[in-house]
Amino acid sequence: MIARLGTLAVGILIGYSLAYFHVNVAPEDFVKGNEDRLLVQRPKIEELAPLPELPPATISLEDELKKFALSHEWDRVISLGSAGIAERPEIREAVAPIMDKAYAHHSRKAYEKAQYESTIKLLNASQQFVALDGEENLMLAHSLLELKQYDAAYKAIKEAEKLSANSEAVRKIQRKIVSQLLNQHIARKQISESIQLLEQELLSDAGHSPYYLRLAELQYQNGDINKSIVSFESATNLGEQLNARQSKMYKKSKRRLTSPNVIEIPMKTQGNNLFVDAILNHSSPPMHFLVDTGASLTTISPQVANALGVFHGDDTSVVSVSTANGTVSAPKITLENVAVADAQVDDVETVVLANMGEGIDGLLGLSFLQHFDVEISNEENLLILRPR
Repeated sequence: MIARLGTLAVGILIGYSLAYFHVNVAPEDFVKGNEDRLLVQRPKIEELAPLPELPPATISLEDELKKFALSHEWDRVISLGSAGIAERPEIREAVAPIMDKAYAHHSRKAYEKAQYESTIKLLNASQQFVALDGEENLMLAHSLLELKQYDAAYKAIKEAEKLSANSEAVRKIQRKIVSQLLNQHIARKQISESIQLLEQELLSDAGHSPYYLRLAELQYQNGDINKSIVSFESATNLGEQLNARQSKMYKKSKRRLTSPNVIEIPMKTQGNNLFVDAILNHSSPPMHFLVDTGASLTTISPQVANALGVFHGDDTSVVSVSTANGTVSAPKITLENVAVADAQVDDVETVVLANMGEGIDGLLGLSFLQHFDVEISNEENLLILRPR
């Protein structure tokens, strides 16, 4: 009898201990190694009296994660959840919402501290469970922008554009990313890619005038004159002011549109005088010529005439020339060719005149200019010639 009572007491004690062990020990207390993490060690059936069936591992782990989430122990949620999923991949879906909350909490904290690398890692990890929402994509895009990962940042901001209700914040970051991408494309001479990017962005951000200005410059550079004009005018219609360089591009585009054969010659300024480089008789070095629309004939110095071998002294005809010092007689010759940039004229009547001024090789007069419609743009420092 005593032996039977002893055996019964031992059995009750063992059963109570196992029940307590099952109910009160947390899942993480079973994390022993890679081979048996989170596995409850069941007793062998033949050794003990029958026990109530243990709850599935998914339920016990999910409950434990919820408990830590309620107490905001997000580190424990991530460590315990990750260990559980590694051991039992089938529980991923059940615990995904809790894991997502934990990663969302940590990524926001990292972002607020400007810890951009950590933010990116945490947001990428959270995508194992739930796709990023609009605000998370915005954080990801900004973090990638700060780390100069512009292509990845652009993908993230396009997702934020679709999902986020904070359109103003999205637009602000998006414009910064686009600006950096453009700089990167232009540095690589990827003009077509830059144009395509701007055209894409203008579909959803048509009121951003700086996009039109940059597009106009790129179209001008790419030879798309008509499109360049339209883009410049779109920018100005939105109230954008063209800077000096952009204004020159716009005016050149308009000229080329109306006069395909227009010749634009850069001028140098010295005081109130405007100079161009001219090549004489196809072979001379560039000569420093003063543009003089009031002079009937083109003029060269005696030194230039001698260098060209076209001045023969007494054998040369003489004409009267009006100068600042009055009327003087000067030898008259004919230059075989005068070329100023792409503007060329053959058989140019020219006089040889001394004392034109320090460093002046000649005057570009009407005997050359009469073959063109002439426009001088002081703003652009251009001599604009349209062949007649």
